[in-house]
Amino acid sequence: MNTLPYPNDRSQSRCYIEWVPGGAACESTSTTPRMVATHSSNRLMFKIIFALVLLSSIQPTYSQSTIEFSFEAYDVAIRFDAPFGIVSLKSKVQASGFAHLAATDVPSSLPFPLAEWEWFWLYYFSENARPADPIREKVMVTPWQRPIVKQSGDWTVLNFEKPDVFRQGIVLQQDYHFNARTPEFDVHYIIHNNTGGVLRGPYVMVGFPGFMNHRAAVAVETSKGRHEPDEAFSNFFDESVASGLYQYTLSRHDVFPKSLIEELRGSVTVAEHGKQYTLMSTFTPDETIKHVYSAHTNKQLYLTSHLYVFFEDIPPEQSRSVVVKNVIESADVESSIATGTWGEIKMGPANLDSPRR
Repeated sequence: MNTLPYPNDRSQSRCYIEWVPGGAACESTSTTPRMVATHSSNRLMFKIIFALVLLSSIQPTYSQSTIEFSFEAYDVAIRFDAPFGIVSLKSKVQASGFAHLAATDVPSSLPFPLAEWEWFWLYYFSENARPADPIREKVMVTPWQRPIVKQSGDWTVLNFEKPDVFRQGIVLQQDYHFNARTPEFDVHYIIHNNTGGVLRGPYVMVGFPGFMNHRAAVAVETSKGRHEPDEAFSNFFDESVASGLYQYTLSRHDVFPKSLIEELRGSVTVAEHGKQYTLMSTFTPDETIKHVYSAHTNKQLYLTSHLYVFFEDIPPEQSRSVVVKNVIESADVESSIATGTWGEIKMGPANLDSPRR
């Protein structure tokens, strides 16, 4: 696994390429690794050269609080200051991308990220009386440590940690796994309980996919169905403004894993220049979770697409995680309509409540 140097620590960084026992390793105190091979087989050297080419092709671009990658099929920028999460995501052929941007003509509009950890709640600790309200942390607007960036095969991994949340020993971890060759990435949200006591009623709210490009969003979907704006509106932003409502639910899917384990799916489609691009998130819960649901909620300033997870209590020295898989898909709208496939995949808004009906 390669550890990519962070710019403030370049003089102390080391890079390792680990193949097999007796294979090869490299180490470096700069961004150009120095290679040491234990044997000279052509096959091994080809692997090393290929790995170094791949490593050099995905070197990130850094700013004060953002890391940007340009992969083969998509570009992504991750911010670890507030707001923490993916602040730009687009396939190579997209112009505007998936992420929600601040609207220049709406004074109170704010930028919001994708694939973010928004909330972490606990109801109480094992030795405390239960309070009237849970203790809460809005995770995406609080500081995180700078990430460790690693390379493993086709995957680039960013590891973020936030220690001692609420009390010593509660560690939150968020890892991004980006595929360098295909338009897909996974996000791992992890709670570590190193307090010595039980964590009661933990709850998390995470991007599924997150805050989308509101003015380009033309469809949302859960495992239960698809929803589109009413015919009078070309996107969910226009519909939300016309509705006069602060917020309304477009679609929701609830799962209770102790009764039935189902995959949850949340996707948002954006349109530009005759094409549609879908960012799809999936998650399959296990029995450490009491209740989980995915929902798309339309608001006047933004569209929120999230996963809401209610865990069973976490015993001491154990961890719980949510792993969300994401993939980018595209479709040519005109060709889909011509062949009839576009009409076939539309579930139709008639099965879901309109905000004005």
